[in-house]
Parts: sequence; structure tokens; C-alpha cells
Amino acid sequence: MIKQIFTWWSSQTIGTFIYTTFFGKFVGKDDYGNKYYENKKTGKRWVIYKGEINASKITSDWYSWMHHIENQHPLEKKIKKYSLLNS
Repeated sequence: MIKQIFTWWSSQTIGTFIYTTFFGKFVGKDDYGNKYYENKKTGKRWVIYKGEINASKITSDWYSWMHHIENQHPLEKKIKKYSLLNS
């Protein structure tokens, strides 16, 4: 916990933790273990990296969602694709 308060490079900061707790809606998790959140009121989207913070650890699908290029997150797309294939 002490490490989390004073170091931003190892994981999320205490401010991000509090913001995520109160305003974040968990959207999904990628293959690297990163967790993605969204604030429905403001439309803000963010990622909590697993391990070292490195922007290159985001897949292209999640990158598109994070930057509002796509409105559906990758897990929603997979669910829709799967349901269309099985109907």
C-alpha cells in the first residue's frame, strides 16, 4: 500500500484507485491482464496496467476503444460475433 501511494510507475496511484472505486465501471480485461474501466457520466476511459506501466502493452482493439475510435469494447464485439455465428 505504501508503495502504491508514493510510486506511480509500479501500478496505479492512490488517486486512480479512489477514482476507479467510486466512478469506474469495469469493462473488461485483455490478454496481458490489464483492466479497463469507463465512467458512464463523463465518457472517460482508462486502463489499470498489470505490472509495469507501458502503453505498448495495450492491444489494438483496446487502443481503439480507449481513444473513442470504437464505441464497443472488444469483449462486446466478440459476444456479438459469437451470438451471430451460433444463431
